[in-house]
This record gives sequence, C-alpha cells and structure tokens, in this order.
Amino acid sequence: MGPPKLWKLLIFFVFLLATHAQDCLHDEFSCPDGSCIPSEQKCDGVLDCEHGEDEENCSANPHKCLEDEFQCNDGRCIPNNNVCDGSKHCSDGEDEDCITEDSCN
Repeated sequence: MGPPKLWKLLIFFVFLLATHAQDCLHDEFSCPDGSCIPSEQKCDGVLDCEHGEDEENCSANPHKCLEDEFQCNDGRCIPNNNVCDGSKHCSDGEDEDCITEDSCN
C-alpha cells in the first residue's frame, strides 16, 4: 500500500469519526471526549467529563443552588431537608455542623 492509498484510508477514517461525533443539544455541555452532560452539571462541583473539563473556568460563573437547597463546600447542592438530619450528605459533612438547643445550655 503506497502513500496515496494510506492517505485515502486516513481521510476515510477521519471522515468516519467526524460523522459519528455526537452533537450535544442546546441545553447540554459537550465534553472533549464527545459525551454530553446536562448544562446544569457544569460548574456543580462534580467531575462529570472524563478529565473534569466541566469544572474548569467556573470561578467567573459559580454554580448557585436553588432557594430550597444547601450548597456543600464542594459545590454540590442538596435539599435543605437533608441538612442537620443526622446523615452526612456533603463530602466533608458540613451539612451536619449544626447548633442544637442542647449545646446552648
């Protein structure tokens, strides 16, 4: 197989890969590996793309939790009713750093 045939084969494979690349929807974030994640998972403190690209350059637009959610130090959001319920839901347990009436006496 000479150089012209190898070149044609290479072009064919590049074309094949390009036509099978996944296009993300308008409400999705495109990871460099071609996978798509929901846009709300970008800058949420959780690495969803293979190499964490969804968490890069987030300081200018940090993820905000909803009014009925608590934001963990790692950026994750948990429902407010999970705060001070006796179970750690945040990675470092800050959702259970609670002041109780008993500790004030």
